[in-house]
Amino acid sequence: SSNEALFSHQIRVSPESVKTQINYAVVLRNQHDLDGAERLAREAVVRYPPFTEGLYVLATVAVARNDLAAAERWLLRALK
Repeated sequence: SSNEALFSHQIRVSPESVKTQINYAVVLRNQHDLDGAERLAREAVVRYPPFTEGLYVLATVAVARNDLAAAERWLLRALK
């Protein structure tokens, strides 16, 4: 998709951009690449823990996997 191409390019140009990682993770999640989405969201959370959007994306990936317990843990962590 054009979004995937855009964020893939942005990741290559600015690999340290947490916002780009999260946006790309959402694109991957929407394309059912849950492993790729999880990897990028986890990297973003490690890189910049205060940016809780990464935790939200991890929760949505868990929901897509029907792992509601993990989704709840990610959301509770985001609220702390």
